[in-house]
Amino acid sequence: MKLIPDYINDSVNGSERRLFKVFQNCKGLDNWFCLHSLGVSRHVSKREGEIDFLLIGPDGLFVLEVKGGKVERKNGAWLVQDGSRQYRKQESPFDQAKSALYSLTNDLVKNLGWRADKHAFGYGVVFTGAEFKVGSPEWDPAIVCDKSDLKQPISSYVKRLSGYWRSRGKGQRKLSQRQIKELVGYLRGDFEAVMTLSDQLSESEQEIARLTTEQVRVLDAAGQNSRILLFGAAGTGKTMLAVEMLKRHLAQGRSVLLLCYNKLLAAYLRGLLRHNVGAGDYIVETLHHFMRDHIDMSDEQIDTVADKRELFTEKFPNKFLAAAKTRPPTKFDYLIIDEAQDILTPKYLEVLDQVVVGGLDNGQWMICLDNRNQNIYSNGAEASAVLEPLKSKATVLNLSINCRNTPNIARATELVTGIDIDGVKKQGGASVKYLWYKDREDQLRKVSGFIKDLLKAGFSAEEITVLSPRTAAASLTGTSLQPLFDMHQISPSNMSVAASGIKSIGYATIHAYKGLENKIVILTDIENIGAGKSLLNYVGFTRARALLAVAVRSDQRPSFRKRLRLFLSRLKDKAGSVVAKGR
Repeated sequence: MKLIPDYINDSVNGSERRLFKVFQNCKGLDNWFCLHSLGVSRHVSKREGEIDFLLIGPDGLFVLEVKGGKVERKNGAWLVQDGSRQYRKQESPFDQAKSALYSLTNDLVKNLGWRADKHAFGYGVVFTGAEFKVGSPEWDPAIVCDKSDLKQPISSYVKRLSGYWRSRGKGQRKLSQRQIKELVGYLRGDFEAVMTLSDQLSESEQEIARLTTEQVRVLDAAGQNSRILLFGAAGTGKTMLAVEMLKRHLAQGRSVLLLCYNKLLAAYLRGLLRHNVGAGDYIVETLHHFMRDHIDMSDEQIDTVADKRELFTEKFPNKFLAAAKTRPPTKFDYLIIDEAQDILTPKYLEVLDQVVVGGLDNGQWMICLDNRNQNIYSNGAEASAVLEPLKSKATVLNLSINCRNTPNIARATELVTGIDIDGVKKQGGASVKYLWYKDREDQLRKVSGFIKDLLKAGFSAEEITVLSPRTAAASLTGTSLQPLFDMHQISPSNMSVAASGIKSIGYATIHAYKGLENKIVILTDIENIGAGKSLLNYVGFTRARALLAVAVRSDQRPSFRKRLRLFLSRLKDKAGSVVAKGR
């Protein structure tokens, strides 16, 4: 039996975890799939409602409602005791399972054109912590599995359940492998839904991201292959999947090391995981901070006043490797590198080889990167050369669907940067606002006016981030904008969950904010659109989820118009290519 997802969170109640382990160890159900809840149903209105487990196999489709501990019915109400949790329901567990099945069946009929009467669709109730021998005309004992039944192979119950529902229909056919795959493919996204990174810190505003088909494929491959090299442009979900893989390996009792380049991204991910996972055998850190910590524990000394580039690219890795000879670093069961294009050098790979069990050749790891469009720190040619040996060791996967930006933001990014964004998941969205300015005073007037309009329209300050290619001290915000509004410079210390209640506008450099996002992003100090691909502008534009405003110097209008002509020409070429393929 294949379980989807192939792990279960500690946050899921004990009865469901017990049944998950039973299915995980079962035999005799090789052609069956088991989709189960991840404990996120309270945050999302799923198509099939509250389904704990869904079995799909040759004999049909069956919804399972799971109850644990003591279960009894008094005065028409059901009392359930599951560990320390006790609750009362007017609706019986059988009615819960039945209504969920009917909802699911209606959906399949409507959206897939299924004939429910042609196949066995049914439901059952599993009592993991008690014996349930209560008889009633409302249910048949054949659909009940209790504590005593779980002492036998679970396949016996599945065969009994499917036999009961098949006996109630006439001329019902078995599901073919093609039909099983169609059902699983259609439904699995609701069960493998994960919280978007931007909403995991605020439980009152949590949203669930229904995974795209290619994101599901990545998780499948990552579960079946030891080493994954994942390519994806901005907004395709690389970081979200990296966090999901960390959670899955932790749930299986493995130690995990997640490294990246940017301090803000590392701080953000640490806070997010503290809030959603708690303590565990994992470390989230920048590569350089991780190296520095190990160097400090050794006898090695490092000159921190050296040239910054030399310090990061030579001194840190050399001192770490020297320290490793006398004090071997802790090796982790699973290694995750996010935004890896920033740290792909031969020297850094020597460091990474030291920190994962089995090394890079034989260890388990996932490396996520966008080497084409976001390589704003390291040498692109060097990174490409380093990638070749990694490709020979790993399963190479690609993400192409942008799940972050609206179509308008994606098109504006293509126009200004010359970098194509092939697929966009979102629909609709506000137009991108261009704030053309003559000088600093004009830019201040237009940007401050735009922010005032946003706040007046009801947007909250924390939904707004102001970015600049300049340092804070030289940017519009640092010199002029900050005194006009309640603003804070985004730093590792205020990226933590404890400080996530800050109700002011954040600002940062584009470089520092790479890997992060917000609902509204305002780019300031854009003085050069120019020709060719602009990687820094690409990073800045793609930070916005819903609304983007760009303050551009007026003398760039000719360049903008030239960019527009090129953009329209590319669109025409794309349209022609699509027509040609369709012939």
